[in-house]
Amino acid sequence: YDARGVMNTLLYQGSFKQVQGGRSVNLSANFKRVTGFEKRSIFGVDVTYQSRSGSLTKLDMNGFGRDGSKYSVQAQRNGNQTLFTINSSDAGNALAFSNIYTRMQGGNISAQLVRNDNGPFLGPVNLKNFTVVNEPRLAQMVSNVRRQVPHEKGERAKVIPIDSDKRITFDLAQAKIKKGDGYLDLDDAIIRNNTIGLSMNGTLYNKQDSMNLSGTFMPANAVNLAVSAIPILGRFFANGKDRALIGITYQLKGRRANPELLVNPLSIVTPGFFNRVFEFK
Repeated sequence: YDARGVMNTLLYQGSFKQVQGGRSVNLSANFKRVTGFEKRSIFGVDVTYQSRSGSLTKLDMNGFGRDGSKYSVQAQRNGNQTLFTINSSDAGNALAFSNIYTRMQGGNISAQLVRNDNGPFLGPVNLKNFTVVNEPRLAQMVSNVRRQVPHEKGERAKVIPIDSDKRITFDLAQAKIKKGDGYLDLDDAIIRNNTIGLSMNGTLYNKQDSMNLSGTFMPANAVNLAVSAIPILGRFFANGKDRALIGITYQLKGRRANPELLVNPLSIVTPGFFNRVFEFK
């Protein structure tokens, strides 16, 4: 079964009611293979779907990947509110399958999203232990941090590993999302590992397939070096627990496939903000 048409309508154009009209539906099915975007597939998919007058009342879908990874989506309606529970042990494939993001590999994803009537989906999304591959905007931010932190002998400090330009594994990503008709907004989003951390807020995509995200990018390790290596500034802020941290404020704006990256390569991050990004460690 090719699910791209249905997903395109559900995720980017409208709702269940727009897909099926005002009919009531009871469906039980098994698909040997379901194909999505980016030539991604999920196998052995069992589906139970119920709706009344075009409104979803129950959904239970389970499948697996070639490597044994698992995928599940459950939804249950209670009054005017529907709770969606989403889990996968291959977040990268799930996001590419849905045409949300294509540069991730592996990882676990879980989400609990609430929807009132046909309003937007609201709730937390969590990812763990995933890798981002060949992400040019991330590579550019990494390079900016590296250039801004000279070694005390004039050499470039190894605040961020060189190979992080092309392949970075993260421990955690989380955000509160708002998924409406043709748009996806992120609020209070955090991504981090032992080396770097990012925050972001804004629109991941809209009906024009554009994004507008802003946040802060910072190194998590070698913080003392990053601060103390800068003449005067390091001595001014290196005062015990209240020392400031060096990061980059950035904005990603434009077409989602190729947004423009704007950076302020030398900005001060307060200790409280740094702790908020890395407090889950």
